[in-house]
Amino acid sequence: MSKSPVKAEQPQMVVKPERLPYNYRARPQVKFEGRIDSLKGYIYDCTDSRQTDQYVKTTREIAGYVATALRNGNDVRTAIEMLAIPKMKLPSDLPANASKLARRS
Repeated sequence: MSKSPVKAEQPQMVVKPERLPYNYRARPQVKFEGRIDSLKGYIYDCTDSRQTDQYVKTTREIAGYVATALRNGNDVRTAIEMLAIPKMKLPSDLPANASKLARRS
């Protein structure tokens, strides 16, 4: 019988994390402002105690921007303010003998 040499396991060294220098200062994070210049500062942010006021102001400002920037913006503005898709009344069909002016508008 031959015995093979058994290697004894050495305990693993625990590596301590490096300490930060005494004069270390965390870099302040840049606050997100938004991409559109006219809406700078109007963002939905849930990190402070003014959440409800900020939500109302931001929603109002976004609705106003949409009303002026989009083609049918007032319809979208209504949807944003009411948080529901507005019911739109379809126009009635024109009579067969309608003038070109009536068909155009």
